[in-house]
Amino acid sequence: MEFTLVIIKSLAVVLGISGLGMIIASMLLIIWVKRAAKGKVYAFFFEPNREVSTELVNVGVEGNPERLKAKDDAEYSIVPDRTFWFFWPPGFPQFVKQPIPALIYNRNKPDPISPDSQVSVVTAQSMRFMLDENMLRQTYKDARDAVADSKTFSKTNWQLWILGVVVLLLIGIGYMSFVSFQTILNIKQSLGLP
Repeated sequence: MEFTLVIIKSLAVVLGISGLGMIIASMLLIIWVKRAAKGKVYAFFFEPNREVSTELVNVGVEGNPERLKAKDDAEYSIVPDRTFWFFWPPGFPQFVKQPIPALIYNRNKPDPISPDSQVSVVTAQSMRFMLDENMLRQTYKDARDAVADSKTFSKTNWQLWILGVVVLLLIGIGYMSFVSFQTILNIKQSLGLP
């Protein structure tokens, strides 16, 4: 009975300490997020290669609160009508996230894009490619081949595996032949045969 009480007390102490540690870590994380987001804008950039990158950027360039400078040292303007709220940092629990203003830009163009704009990223050419059955088949084939090539036992890698197994078998057979030959020599010597 005493052993059970000791185990229960130990578990209670461990759970209490870990719970207190989690509360303190959560509070420190919330404070860090609030301090990191203060006076900043979360900027989405459409890159020339059609990727989207994000940056947390300080507001104000040389005393001008309507401009910001991104990592590429280009200056971008802040337009309040094109600003929307975003909960930063992405991927964190909701109680940790801080709402901060966000803007969308094309890389190296100073004016932001309106988030309400109805500009489609689907062009006529991309729509034609999406509706072309042969293009879709080729796209699926390329994706399937890319996944198959990355597998350990893919069409190209299985030959390497078989070659490796054959080499190991040849080394094993050579070792067994050497050991057998040495054993025969030892038997010949013990019998006094030439």
